[in-house]
Amino acid sequence: MAFRRYRLTWLRKNRVHSDLERFWMGHENETVGDGYGKMKEDVAFRLEQAEDSGLGFCSAQDRRCCPYGP
Repeated sequence: MAFRRYRLTWLRKNRVHSDLERFWMGHENETVGDGYGKMKEDVAFRLEQAEDSGLGFCSAQDRRCCPYGP
């Protein structure tokens, strides 16, 4: 549960679009209009947004983000 709270906070701080926020968090549409948006199907846009917003933390494999070596 803590990771979901952290991730949602990170997405909102990075101004990720609410359609993508719900999609990435695994939530259903809030309104009927949410089903009309096709952002979920636009893979290139989702990849761009994911790259821009980042994870919010460093993985051990990502040396660009994590300066700490083994």
